[in-house]
Amino acid sequence: MKKMLFLSFIAFGLAIFISCGDDEEATTGTITGTVYYDGTNTGNVGIAAFTSLPPMEAPAGMRMITDPEFPQVYEISNLDPGTYYLFASMDVGGDNPTTPDYAEDPVSNFSSAINITAGETVSGVDLTLVDP
Repeated sequence: MKKMLFLSFIAFGLAIFISCGDDEEATTGTITGTVYYDGTNTGNVGIAAFTSLPPMEAPAGMRMITDPEFPQVYEISNLDPGTYYLFASMDVGGDNPTTPDYAEDPVSNFSSAINITAGETVSGVDLTLVDP
């Protein structure tokens, strides 16, 4: 009887250990979408996620795509929960991939506000690049 009780405790403890595991709950979110462009310029494309509009600081997340093929799918992950505004630009001159030259670089409008919660993926945030 003691042996049966002992084995039951071991089985119970093992079941709790397996069910708890070390599954960590996601603390960040992701934004995905497509960048469209029908012009003739070429260059790397950057998609930036800002926490304010107009942007008051560096982007909270960014994806740089080399040699994009339009329509170009993108993903920005590891975003803390909050509100984001996305912006895309193409670095035509290859001189500054993070700050567009509005005289030569195609840019998008800012997206509408995107709210992210922990573990969430918001899809379909599409941006269209327009020549200057």
